[in-house]
Amino acid sequence: MRHPIRQTLSRGLRWWGGLALLLGVPLLVRADVRGTVVNGTRGRPAAGVEVHLVILEGGMQVAEKTRTDAQGRFAFSAATTKPMMVRATYQGVNYHEMVPPDGSSITLRVYEAREGGRYEVERLTYLVQPMEGRLLIGREYSVRNATTPPVTLFRPEGVFTFALPEGARPERVSVVGASGMPLAIAAREVGDGTWRIEHPLRPGTTQFFVVSQLPYSDERAHIREVLPWNVERVRLLVPDPMKVEAAGFRPLGSEQGLSVYVLDDARAGMEISWSVSGRAPNIFAEGPSEEAEGAIRAVAGPVAKRQWIILAALALAFAVSSVMAVRRNRALRRTVSEGAEASRPPSDAPTRDLAALKDELFALEVRRQRGEISEADYEAKRRALQHSLEAALRSDAEAPS
Repeated sequence: MRHPIRQTLSRGLRWWGGLALLLGVPLLVRADVRGTVVNGTRGRPAAGVEVHLVILEGGMQVAEKTRTDAQGRFAFSAATTKPMMVRATYQGVNYHEMVPPDGSSITLRVYEAREGGRYEVERLTYLVQPMEGRLLIGREYSVRNATTPPVTLFRPEGVFTFALPEGARPERVSVVGASGMPLAIAAREVGDGTWRIEHPLRPGTTQFFVVSQLPYSDERAHIREVLPWNVERVRLLVPDPMKVEAAGFRPLGSEQGLSVYVLDDARAGMEISWSVSGRAPNIFAEGPSEEAEGAIRAVAGPVAKRQWIILAALALAFAVSSVMAVRRNRALRRTVSEGAEASRPPSDAPTRDLAALKDELFALEVRRQRGEISEADYEAKRRALQHSLEAALRSDAEAPS
């Protein structure tokens, strides 16, 4: 069975820019980049908004800038073989869209920024992984900005708050960006074990990931924290060999080697309490993609030396879990509505592999631009991905039409 990390990556980034960036394959993006900026709050074109054409090479380089006309339209002329995106900053919040390779027109939506509004926490998911005397604890917060009409909730000090047990600190905080990949962001402590994420809440659902750790030398840990908001469902994902004590949670069986426990309709001020014990294999080490495989080899030594790799993998695992759940629910709805089981289409594994590798290449370049990876690790992973890409291209070419 295909590993879920690769399945998620194959759906995440869908642009060919990473292939051109990392392998030097000419991929001419249309010289004329045109589009419209629409104010999604007011439902009309946004006039006078500054728009940047950004080239993703050696960092994010602004190639051109302009302002939208009275109809919200903009245009650029910049032939390049590098991937590009269009970025608009409106009331202190950035919005962006990738420039599609086919040169089609872009619609970029911006929203009025408000300090106050309503957001709901739809789901809180915990995922644990023991690793060399430490217990990594990841938290996924699925947060929906339900303000009507749609606005972006934004304050410089942050909007969304979360709680950690006493003495715990976030090792890594991420958000799922427009690319579908977790991007590192900042959080600040506001007291009493509460932290605030310095990131706007745009209309719709935003996924935040927070990774912390606890000592685990005696192979047992107890977690207690008080919820600062209501949440529709709390999920606890624990590797199957480990033992769990979680008052109020009910078991839902296993999913991809993880035991699943849920608690519904948790209220603000409620204490979440659960314990885990025992050992478990590395949940990222079974059937990983080439990039994940390299990361696992890199952390074979003391975890402190390359801990960020594990933290990134843990955050990515949350994205995998969420996307896989959405896919299963959609598939189930289709089956019920049609009244019959849909037939499985012919396998297109070579094509999916190729798309996944392109996505991984682009994601690797973004991490390099953000300074989240050393040059040595970047080169090692790029070479491994290039080798895999060449093999996938050969497989794709040899596949019968």
